[in-house]
Amino acid sequence: MGIGMESYDRAGGPSAGTRGDHRLGRCLLGLAALVLGLTGLAEPASADWRLYTTADIGYSVAIGDADGVIDFAPPTLNLGGDDTDVSPLVGGAFGIAIPMDEIAPIELPRGWRLPDWDVRGEIEAIGLREYEFKTDPVAAGQGRVLTEVDNWTVMANFWVDVPLRGLYRPISWTSSRLFGRWRLRTLKYALDRTTIYMGAGVGVAYLDAKTSEADNKGNGDDYNFAWQAGAGFGFQVSDRVNLSLGYRYLDPDSVEYDLVGGSLPLNGQSTFEIDPEIHEARAAVRVEIWDFATPWR
Repeated sequence: MGIGMESYDRAGGPSAGTRGDHRLGRCLLGLAALVLGLTGLAEPASADWRLYTTADIGYSVAIGDADGVIDFAPPTLNLGGDDTDVSPLVGGAFGIAIPMDEIAPIELPRGWRLPDWDVRGEIEAIGLREYEFKTDPVAAGQGRVLTEVDNWTVMANFWVDVPLRGLYRPISWTSSRLFGRWRLRTLKYALDRTTIYMGAGVGVAYLDAKTSEADNKGNGDDYNFAWQAGAGFGFQVSDRVNLSLGYRYLDPDSVEYDLVGGSLPLNGQSTFEIDPEIHEARAAVRVEIWDFATPWR
């Protein structure tokens, strides 16, 4: 048998050992192709759509606007005022990031195309918001009204990441003429990895509140339509990890409930409403967990 020639059995086909070698070779090649394909998903040239998960922490500042009435038989005591409280928050999100020019890969007039800025859509769940508001009745001499509010939200958010790399040329031109070319390489590195993000979201907010004023108490909970908007900065630490700092404004609507009396009988119109307006400072870690090429390429 010459070198490089296959061995054949008497029926004229490849021998059993040769057929086994071929199957083993095909399996190894298939395994190698699978491994290369999976690792190839992480290469920026072929990976345009990216799934990610985010972990959020931060501080939430809520301004609670209170309004209510204790309707004795008679008199009537009006409840109102506002107070501010601070609470930590924690949560996370799962989403997808798509370059803007890949969402609608069309050419605009004069050959223009949409920028390659990332557009992100995500489902976000945030909780651990706990506030305590102390407001004063309108009538003088009455005790303070204490309201405790727990809040969590589930939101569908949409963000646009605007890269800052385009600022390098004008900044370097100005800097070189004012200060010389001092640390411009560090500046370029930072701008290449930094983005400004902005966007908004809508979803569901859950409010659970309880109020006490002297001997009069009440509690209630509600699921409301909520919306939020925000902006901030992101920094790409590595190919898959991004750190961000930002601001959010959240409107979770309000919750209203009846009050029950203590020493004096109450009429049916004794109610209380708390309407929080929430401002938040957020820090987040975003990790890309899987990426793949644009489906319609």
